[in-house]
Amino acid sequence: MQLNYTPHVINLVEEGCPDVVDDVAPYIIDTIPSSGSGRLTMTDLGNGVVEYGRPEGLPVRPASNTTYIVALSVALQLLALGWPSEALRVPQDDIRLTNGTRAGAARRLVQPRLAR
Repeated sequence: MQLNYTPHVINLVEEGCPDVVDDVAPYIIDTIPSSGSGRLTMTDLGNGVVEYGRPEGLPVRPASNTTYIVALSVALQLLALGWPSEALRVPQDDIRLTNGTRAGAARRLVQPRLAR
């Protein structure tokens, strides 16, 4: 099972999709709805400094046979807390619209790992 814990739908596009498009719709090959919103706690320390903390909105431990799609920042914290990298995926190669905004689409989902 694959669960999307980003706050938005993830559209996966074909490999041939350009980096910048007028409309991403013709390139979409799969759409993964959001299952919830996994994010990091934030504490405003003042003077323009924010401390990012533990992940929230996700299970304490991953369920077996389940992969969790999360933002890279969340994935790195989960890895530091002992989650197996096999349970995580992050979007890679975001597509942008010609007006410069993100299209809500990526070419692939990848398994994150911390360098050793």
